[in-house]
Amino acid sequence: INQQQAPDDFSDAGSMWEDLGSFIITGSTLSVELSDNANGYVIADAIRIEPITPPSLIDNGDPGYSHTGSWSTNTGVGHDGDLAYAAAGSGSEVATWSFTGLAPGYYKVSATWYPHSNRASNAPYTILGGSTPLGTVLIDQRQAPDDFSDAGSNWEDLGSFTLTGSTLTVELSNSANGYVIADAIRVEPGTTPLVE
Repeated sequence: INQQQAPDDFSDAGSMWEDLGSFIITGSTLSVELSDNANGYVIADAIRIEPITPPSLIDNGDPGYSHTGSWSTNTGVGHDGDLAYAAAGSGSEVATWSFTGLAPGYYKVSATWYPHSNRASNAPYTILGGSTPLGTVLIDQRQAPDDFSDAGSNWEDLGSFTLTGSTLTVELSNSANGYVIADAIRVEPGTTPLVE
């Protein structure tokens, strides 16, 4: 690490941090050592470790996905080369992604879709913990998702939600002003970082 430069990967707990990498441990102890085998002063300050749990992802057509009403499928575009779509309507067309067997905790929920000018500017994604609504987010699907890239697609964060049970469900209805696109949903467990 070049300590002549400020850490700049992200901010947390009142400080800026530099990623040293991701590592797999097989025991119960992780240690970080800094030596003076360097070409200048070395600074020992804080180390932050964060457990990483792989995200869960459900694409349209995968187990865990279903829809009611009249949805059509388009191939050659979207995550893994396909997506489902429904015209604007009353909200009777609903696509559902259900993530089961989750541990209670904090989850970041993200969506991907294929943008076009005929899409809804207010596609309503509702996130539920079991049968309890946790929030509804209106997304402009005319614009491309652009928060981050993973698994070959770009994603838009819908928000972070606290789950008290074991099932997190995302619903997308056609109660919107244009076509709504049901593609893939990504759920990533959140953690409380450890700082020493």
